[in-house]
Amino acid sequence: MKTKQQHVGTQKGGVGQWVRLTAGVVLLPMMVACGTAGVGSTAGNSSSSTTGETETASTDLSSNFPSGLAVASPLSTESDDSESSASLSKSIRKGSGSVSSRYLAFVDKINALLTGGTSGHCTFDPALFLTQERNADCYGPTVQYQAHPDTVSTDARYNGQLPSGDVGMWTSVNPTDGHACAAAELNARMDGVAERSLAALMGLASMICTADASGIAAPHNSTVDLTVEMNALGVTDTTFASATATHSDATGTDVWSYDLDLTYSPMGVAHHVVVAMKHIPGATSAEYQGRLTFRVGDTTTAGNCPVGDVTDNESLLYASNSATDMNLELRSGQFCGTDSDGTVDGIVDASLKYDAASLPAGWGNNFNVLTTDFDPSTLAGNFAFSWQAGPRDANTRVFNVRMDASTSSVLPDGKAFFGYGADVDGTDGGIDGFICNWAGPNNSHTTQDFAQYQSVQFDSASKVYAVVDEHLTYAVTNACTYDGTGSFTVDSDMDGVVDTDPATPIANGLQSLVDADANGLFDEVEAVGFTLPTAPANI
Repeated sequence: MKTKQQHVGTQKGGVGQWVRLTAGVVLLPMMVACGTAGVGSTAGNSSSSTTGETETASTDLSSNFPSGLAVASPLSTESDDSESSASLSKSIRKGSGSVSSRYLAFVDKINALLTGGTSGHCTFDPALFLTQERNADCYGPTVQYQAHPDTVSTDARYNGQLPSGDVGMWTSVNPTDGHACAAAELNARMDGVAERSLAALMGLASMICTADASGIAAPHNSTVDLTVEMNALGVTDTTFASATATHSDATGTDVWSYDLDLTYSPMGVAHHVVVAMKHIPGATSAEYQGRLTFRVGDTTTAGNCPVGDVTDNESLLYASNSATDMNLELRSGQFCGTDSDGTVDGIVDASLKYDAASLPAGWGNNFNVLTTDFDPSTLAGNFAFSWQAGPRDANTRVFNVRMDASTSSVLPDGKAFFGYGADVDGTDGGIDGFICNWAGPNNSHTTQDFAQYQSVQFDSASKVYAVVDEHLTYAVTNACTYDGTGSFTVDSDMDGVVDTDPATPIANGLQSLVDADANGLFDEVEAVGFTLPTAPANI
């Protein structure tokens, strides 16, 4: 396993001398770190020193924040209506018309705040904190069936309907947006965690932008309070209880902490949000590591929590080894109750499952885990995304995706496998196999050595990820096949009407998986270049 921390160290270069004349008044620094607008260039922080003391100051806040960090589905695109990021390669923008990678679009939005310069450019959209995950229309629809062959004498469900979310990729293309189903579903499932992460990162970047615009210096072994300045921004329906930036080098390494406590109240409904980041810069702007943790108060009328009040908890471990080597682990879960903290050591903990008697504040709905290592300049790399609807499901749904440079498009190609993995509390992000009859009569949850597969490529004409090759079809039976000798028929096109011919067999068209290696990966998954990513170290 590659150690992602090996190049991360202290950042002392480009630091000037500050001389405090009286408490709260500072002369301009003799030298300011270059590269970003000048946080730390005017008024000082009264807690930094005593009268007459000369000290070495840390570099500005914006240079001690992870520019280039964002979370998005690698198959998600966005209209390219913003300026290109100065810190990342523009290669995956050129030639894509009005569409670019959503990852880079998110990076641009964060970096625009870091270099905003004036308070009018420092606001962000807190509504993103309330984004929730969903399924694409092509994935897991309700499916009508008649004369199910696995029906036993004690089971009345000879005819019926399979519930939503349980049949995998049911059609090749998503009817809503035209994307290949693998792209559409991965995007839909990741939109919630991605946009909530974007809100948290933009909120912290907004604080740095505000410090810059207000002429407030970066702290040195101290804390700067920006609560008044953040409230003065006038962020829509938002009140800040606390907004602080802290620096410490007590361990010999610069550690920067950024914290927000706010309430977002659209239409008078209050949502309490707490955001915390711990960031360690490296020798260059492309080398850093850290942890982002936040929780968001919300309400729901569905799911496994006994009351409507829930708290979305999310954590993001990140480590950038270079401009071409990013390693992330994101965990999120919806915990029952108000202001429920689902973290252990700053990481959202999947073992904290809801139990009415022993853990009423445990997670009851939608736990997600993303682990990835990739090149931010091209998005080439490995992505493992798992999710579990409830604490008693016992299996995750899993995408293992390999992204590579394309020969026909500037946006990368994707090779996506979908299947089932271990319970989210013990999953490594790998696919264990496929379950063909999750919720039908006499169903079996024993995984079989199959997976769904789609190879996809971006089509610049239609601006969607189109199917190149696929293995999707199967019968919703324990055997994954139907021999055509009974009366079994299902709805194959999601129109609510059974339409398959009972006399026509349904073959297993899934991707076969055989010969799993010692690392748990099947050869067929490894053959496309995929390796299972591991999480960066917690700090």
